[in-house]
Amino acid sequence: MGEANNTLRAELAAHPPGRRDALWGEYEGIVAALGGAVAVRAGRAGATLSDVLVARRLYRLVTALELEGRLFLGRRPAPSRRHPAGAVVRVTWTAPPAQRPPGRTAAHARAFVRGATLAAGYLGQPTRGYNLEWNLDDSAMAAGTDRLLAHSLARLGTTCGRAQGRRGGVRLYVKGGEAVGDLLVQLGTGDSVLNWENARALRAMRGRIHREVNAEAANLRRSARAGVRQAEVARALLERAAGGLPPALLAAAKARLDHPEASLEELAAVLGLSKSGANQRMRRLMATAVRLGVTHEERT
Repeated sequence: MGEANNTLRAELAAHPPGRRDALWGEYEGIVAALGGAVAVRAGRAGATLSDVLVARRLYRLVTALELEGRLFLGRRPAPSRRHPAGAVVRVTWTAPPAQRPPGRTAAHARAFVRGATLAAGYLGQPTRGYNLEWNLDDSAMAAGTDRLLAHSLARLGTTCGRAQGRRGGVRLYVKGGEAVGDLLVQLGTGDSVLNWENARALRAMRGRIHREVNAEAANLRRSARAGVRQAEVARALLERAAGGLPPALLAAAKARLDHPEASLEELAAVLGLSKSGANQRMRRLMATAVRLGVTHEERT
């Protein structure tokens, strides 16, 4: 996972629980996002999770909600030699009444989004793109989690997009630096907001520098091409009509021939003129070349 996502998850897992309405909202967000990972049997709900942050947060929530939460540590058996066994955490609790629709209050909707983001969210690196997404599997889809999450986001004034999930299911997403930044502020993730805004500013600065460098490089290329063309015309003009050129144009032709790749500013320094004066001198030189039939181009 990226650094931005790790910071966000750590903040969500350590967020102050809040009032009872917020506790229910976050609990329901986590359970809804986990989908089929949560099973209910004989009045007890349980989930075996490899994500320690989610397991620990879920346990704290069910304990705060007085749902008789229990926590067990174990190991997941290795499905194959290529995939070794890993540590898992099993959380069980008394199954509450049927899940209520989120968004009754802004606090409930905000907490629901926090829980769903911890369990199924991913914050992209701001240096690569501005997006916050939730990957919901088929079991979460069957429980209507996508509708619940979209409703909660709308309650917070955020519109989410929808796309096919990478491994089935569906992916909800929020794109755009401003939209994602505003949502992070509402979720109360201060460090993530600061890191996000810093990365946005850095990306904008890099983009501006790249544009300026590209523009300068393009100007230099145009200037070099024009200088080489002017030097070719100056050579032909000196060969055919050097004696008929005014001293000022003769000096300009010789200077350009000696410095074919010099910029207009550098050529002006050689001639002892201002930049506009050197530009005018070269225009007169090219016009004279056209008049004498040396070239058909009058561009500088």
